[in-house]
Amino acid sequence: MKTYLKGKRGHYNVGKNNSQYGIHRKHSEESKMKMSLAQLGKHKTYNLNEDHYKWKGDSVGKRPLHEWVRRRLPKPELCKHCNEKKDLELSNISNKYLRDLIDWEWICRKCHVNNDGRIKNLLLSSRRKKNVV
Repeated sequence: MKTYLKGKRGHYNVGKNNSQYGIHRKHSEESKMKMSLAQLGKHKTYNLNEDHYKWKGDSVGKRPLHEWVRRRLPKPELCKHCNEKKDLELSNISNKYLRDLIDWEWICRKCHVNNDGRIKNLLLSSRRKKNVV
């Protein structure tokens, strides 16, 4: 005798009466490897990055480019400039924002602000405001 459970869509087979009960479908190691390579964009038949319809190449914005680099460039323990253990940020070395991992580095916030010249710009703008008033 079959057991049925009445739901919003009608009757369902439950428990041992379900046709999928006890069937354990698992992927082979080869198919698992293919799936993981496809997720990384390294599968030999399909490159997820360059073949994707939304791929912009080098004309991508700053935020998506930072995310792309963050996924591919390993984060070290220490800042590259001051060798201190702080929260690290991604910094672009050439300020051209190229899709090249050599052009990026992980540094602390203080070193990042000093390298970008944002401290100088902040001081100049605050001096201009004081002179205007």
